[in-house]
Amino acid sequence: MEKQTLADENDKATGSISIIRELLNDESFKDEHRTVYIFFTRK
Repeated sequence: MEKQTLADENDKATGSISIIRELLNDESFKDEHRTVYIFFTRK
């Protein structure tokens, strides 16, 4: 049972990281949450 719990926690962490990566790369999310236009930009 402990192995299943660890696997579930790993799946949750992996899913959370995937969601965060998608948000950080989503232009509409960045536009909506910018306080200054040059924030979230890199050259």
